[in-house]
Amino acid sequence: MSCTLTGYPGVSYVAGSQGTQIGAPAARLPGTVTTVTVQSGASAFATLREVVAGNYPSSCGLTNVAGLRIYPPNQTAALFVAQNTQGCSNSSDLLLQVGPVASNAAAASS
Repeated sequence: MSCTLTGYPGVSYVAGSQGTQIGAPAARLPGTVTTVTVQSGASAFATLREVVAGNYPSSCGLTNVAGLRIYPPNQTAALFVAQNTQGCSNSSDLLLQVGPVASNAAAASS
């Protein structure tokens, strides 16, 4: 069985047992959007860039983060990836950037 993915995943920091979003969601990096077919047992990836929240002034509202909420492209059910770090509660401070989904085969050939 396989699935196809096209576009950008949705990514945001979350905190607490309810997964409350912290700050702004990831901004989109420029990139070529292609349709990626993922075979059973295989994987795809998207580049994720993070800026250390401690680099921002106190107005960022430094907040502990439990992890990342990730929505695969064009999906409404999210996945959670644990990552204890700090984020900014002020949504005007952009800490995350995400690229379009790509195949691991494309990464291996570049």
